[in-house]
Amino acid sequence: MKRRIFWAIVLVSLAILLCCSALIMRAAHERMLSAFMGRLDAEAHYLSQGIEREGLDYFKHVSTGLSRVSWVAPDGTVLYDSIGERRLPNHADREEIREAVEQGTGSSVRYSSTLGEQTVYRAFRLSDGSVLRLSGTEDSLLRVMWRMLPAVVLAFAASMLLAAWLAGRIARRVVRPVNDLDLDHPERAESYEELTPLLRRLAVQKTQIETQMRELGRRQREFEDVAANMTEGLILLDAGGKVLSCNAVAPRLIGLDTLPVGSSLLALNREEPLRTAVENARKEGAGQALLHRRGRWVQVYVNTARGEAGKPGGCVLLCVDVTEKEERDALRREFSANVSHELKTPLTTISGTAEIMKNGMVKAEDVPHFASAVYDEAHRLIRMVDDIIRLSRLDEALSVGASPNESGPVDLLELSRFCLARLENAARLRNISLHASGEAAPVLGLRPMLEEMMFNLCENAVKYNREGGEVNIRVYVYGEGDSTVVLEVADTGVGIPADLRERVFERFFRVDRSRSREAEGSGLGLSIVRHIAELHHAHIELESEEGKGTTVRVSFPAPTFQ
Repeated sequence: MKRRIFWAIVLVSLAILLCCSALIMRAAHERMLSAFMGRLDAEAHYLSQGIEREGLDYFKHVSTGLSRVSWVAPDGTVLYDSIGERRLPNHADREEIREAVEQGTGSSVRYSSTLGEQTVYRAFRLSDGSVLRLSGTEDSLLRVMWRMLPAVVLAFAASMLLAAWLAGRIARRVVRPVNDLDLDHPERAESYEELTPLLRRLAVQKTQIETQMRELGRRQREFEDVAANMTEGLILLDAGGKVLSCNAVAPRLIGLDTLPVGSSLLALNREEPLRTAVENARKEGAGQALLHRRGRWVQVYVNTARGEAGKPGGCVLLCVDVTEKEERDALRREFSANVSHELKTPLTTISGTAEIMKNGMVKAEDVPHFASAVYDEAHRLIRMVDDIIRLSRLDEALSVGASPNESGPVDLLELSRFCLARLENAARLRNISLHASGEAAPVLGLRPMLEEMMFNLCENAVKYNREGGEVNIRVYVYGEGDSTVVLEVADTGVGIPADLRERVFERFFRVDRSRSREAEGSGLGLSIVRHIAELHHAHIELESEEGKGTTVRVSFPAPTFQ
């Protein structure tokens, strides 16, 4: 900057000196030309008096000095010329002659073909109408200026040296406050007045930058806090696949212990689906992969950030734990397979029986028996379809976090007695005794749903009981203050093996399928029980011992009635 200021001042000074020198030289030339014209005028006045007295003879004994003298007749004929030539052309068309004839005096500066030089002419009209013209070349002016040249050059050189010294001094004074400027506190700098607006602007910009940096820092901290509290894994890669940043969850989700910044993700995790997803993202802008690591399923979504000129930049990887979804999908597939199997069994029976009856292969006395079989299988099929529809609606209600509509107080003890009354005939056939005891304990819920839950539990207790067994239902309140209403259904049946107790609430699951066939069930009863309990915010516990029986305990939250 200092050098630029120095040369700027020097060049400006040089330009000014050149302009001033040109103006001075021109002024000097004009002044000298004016003086030259004055000398010609004085000489012409002197000669005109001699010509008026003696005519052409006057030139025989007078010296014209440095000037050329011409005497021209009114018609332009040259009567006398001091250069000694006799046959000169007519001068009537000369500018100075024409002006002198018309106005009395005339002058011009032009190139003389006779002298071969730039010449100054001055002409005067005499009393007889003839014209006396004196002329001199500019060579005399140039000689005078040439004599002045050394002084001019010396003055020019001195001026340039002075300008260079001043330029260096000024450049140092201009640059010193800038070099000494404290950018952390520009408003405190001591400088010349012209630098004050810049310092104010720097102070404002410094404040703005500090504000922006604080805002960026705040956003960075917010981003880090959000990323740290995400259940999903977040990984940022640069264009070369190196890790720029990741949250704490990301390494675990993709099956790594650590994921250091600056490391290559694809070198640490060499799974082909992940590599393919990253390559697809770089080519097409997005990619995804499903990884199975350490017993978990992780869906990885990869998106590419575009850099300058639309070129692919880094990648953003979002890792989502979809283990639950995959398990639900597996259960859904299993459910579909079970539904197909369970529906196919009664349909096969109905179709086979109907075909036998159609072909006339059934005796008349056996028709009621076969018709009863078709009716029973159709009724079983209808019950299964109803259970599937009911279970689907309960699933939908639970998925959106719904609560039972039109809920009200329901007395579980009264409801248990009602359900046992419906099962008296079935229990009597197997000599099973039914008992309901406890205290009146209302809960808040939807009676049809609670009745179905109660009936399914009691029906299973009867269905899977032994001959001469018992079913005991007990309703009681547990705890003080925020008490819990407990429904307990116990039987003295076959019991459930320990390794299968966690699965009895799954759809279509049966502990003993051969016995379940005899008991005629859809395999959805306990699954419906679990869904109804969850919809009423109740908790289910199951205790069982093989050969001794099973106890199912449903705990409802304390009801609040308005």
